[in-house]
Amino acid sequence: MNKQLFRAQMAELRELFVVNNYVPEAGKAHHGVDRFRLPDKSIRLPKLLDFLKWMVQRAQRTEPTVHRPQDVPWQAVNMANLQANNPQRFSVTWLGHVSMLLQMGRLNILLDPTLSARASPFLFAGPKRYTKAPCQVKQLPRIDAVLISHNHYDHLDRLTIMELEQWHQPTYYVPLGLKPWFARAGVPVARVVELDWWQQAEHAGVAIYFTPAQHWSKRGIAGTNCSLWGGFYVRSGDNRFYFPGDSGYSPWMDSILLQIKTKLGAPTVAALPIGAYLPRWFMQPQHANPADAVAMCQTLQPQHAFGVHWGVFVLTEEAIQQPMADLQSALQAANLSNSIEIWAIGHTQLYAG
Repeated sequence: MNKQLFRAQMAELRELFVVNNYVPEAGKAHHGVDRFRLPDKSIRLPKLLDFLKWMVQRAQRTEPTVHRPQDVPWQAVNMANLQANNPQRFSVTWLGHVSMLLQMGRLNILLDPTLSARASPFLFAGPKRYTKAPCQVKQLPRIDAVLISHNHYDHLDRLTIMELEQWHQPTYYVPLGLKPWFARAGVPVARVVELDWWQQAEHAGVAIYFTPAQHWSKRGIAGTNCSLWGGFYVRSGDNRFYFPGDSGYSPWMDSILLQIKTKLGAPTVAALPIGAYLPRWFMQPQHANPADAVAMCQTLQPQHAFGVHWGVFVLTEEAIQQPMADLQSALQAANLSNSIEIWAIGHTQLYAG
């Protein structure tokens, strides 16, 4: 075990017992008395008893799920193309799961970078990586900004953050309540910007909006919903990128998507979650499935869309390769053909800019 990996493990073990203080703001429906919440009270997020019920059901299953990571398309990131990319162009590179690199407005922006071997506080347990990372942090072009949607381990990875600090020292845009975590991780607070829902920040002329999502947050043993969660809408000139973060789908979330389209414009490209969705009785309020992603696409009407939140970690009961087939079935049922594309991990898509 190298020293950096050991330091990351020790820090995460200490973090298990840390609870951030929460300071609510009056007049905001998603600010509760002692933690954040969804404004729509009809959306019931799973509780501990639901999780325990799921664990019992999984233990009682007699047919194992067959994972075929070799079926997940993969390629190494073409670093020469990234380094030589015309700064006036707009590109998106999928690094697997929800880790993405945007090249926009002369900036290199990472979203939810998670390039470690596990999405877990432990080195020996928790969701492991089934498909290898298509690049290393030190290989990436200069990273100017990092966007973090929420604090779950498959979105906020300590070892990747440590490597970003070693090689790039970017500015981090994070949900309310996450700045203390970054401070404890050794990131100067001057480079950490907290955002509430619908708040906007600007980085070298690129607009960054933090948008609502139907999800929740937790890191460690306690502290459920003591930091916010959400998605990101990024705009530079006529180029617009949208990622809803982890999110379930409901009439409330559909109204959020419609507001995003109305207020900010239909995205040039949307990265829509299509994985970690079974069993539906447990996952539906918190994770979209491929049919939900198709419905999101119909509301947003992006020029382009591709599927994320799959292909790397096994978080739920569907096989790692299953989202591809289920997405195609959902697209056919909606008569939308290839409106949401399947990319290879490591693929870079260049758009006219």
